[in-house]
Amino acid sequence: MGHPRVSDRLKLADVAAYIFNKTGVTIKSRTAYYWATKGKNNYSHNKCVKLRSERILDKIYTRESWVDEFIREVET
Repeated sequence: MGHPRVSDRLKLADVAAYIFNKTGVTIKSRTAYYWATKGKNNYSHNKCVKLRSERILDKIYTRESWVDEFIREVET
């Protein structure tokens, strides 16, 4: 299994801009950090969904595909 392309990687601080460009929804930059560490409740399925992330050299990143997956899980 190959590694995802590096250009797919996003700093958590850039997730807000990515979500705005994709959905038109505005969030604060720190919200993505909260989603990665604490998660977001999906009340229709009564579960907490976390944004997948990875730590590289003391910085936390996610991937565009993981953000898209997170949005789908929270909206359903």
